[in-house]
Amino acid sequence: MNVEEKNLIRELREKALGYKRISGELGISVNTIKSFCRNHKLTREHIVRTIYCKECGKELIQKEHTKKKIFCSDACKRKWWNGHRKSLSKTTMEEYICLNCHKKFKAYVAEHRKYCCHSCYIKARFQGSDDHE
Repeated sequence: MNVEEKNLIRELREKALGYKRISGELGISVNTIKSFCRNHKLTREHIVRTIYCKECGKELIQKEHTKKKIFCSDACKRKWWNGHRKSLSKTTMEEYICLNCHKKFKAYVAEHRKYCCHSCYIKARFQGSDDHE
């Protein structure tokens, strides 16, 4: 393996290409690529990927063992989400009928809601019908 091939392997690994793809592009065996990458700390764990803010494109500094950053600030996060509300998945919502006022309302499936609002819940809970007595 010559110097040019070594530099190409470094470049391709930094672009997150796998061993097989690099092997196919350079015509070198997969095991040779793996050995070179391990010896020169080009494995997935050692490669530092640059992350950019989803809204403004500013480079983010990601600390190890922390949640993956997406935005550089709360302002960018709010701005992005306000601009992309329509792209959110609304498929998990279902239509229910309020047990108190019998109106139809929509809610997420995981919420297990029975009432359309808090006031209907209070009315049903504390001012309910006298059928139970």
